[in-house]
Amino acid sequence: MSDLDILAQIDKKMHQLPPEAATQVNEYIDSLLQTYREATEIQQQLPTFLQSVQAFRATLDFEAVGDVDEIFNSVRDRQMGREIDFL
Repeated sequence: MSDLDILAQIDKKMHQLPPEAATQVNEYIDSLLQTYREATEIQQQLPTFLQSVQAFRATLDFEAVGDVDEIFNSVRDRQMGREIDFL
């Protein structure tokens, strides 16, 4: 069932409601749409993961730290992984 079919069913049901109930349902739908718009606006303002990483890296002084690959070379596990014993 497509979104348009669902909307058509909702519209049909709305016309079957008494006027007072239809008004309340419309107000409820309006509040849901407003909440959705606000959440969408907030989400669009949040930085992406890549933007956050790039901002963090821009604050680091890599020259003071030294060669990162050399520092972490001794702590990296070069093994393939744990062995799995299939039954």
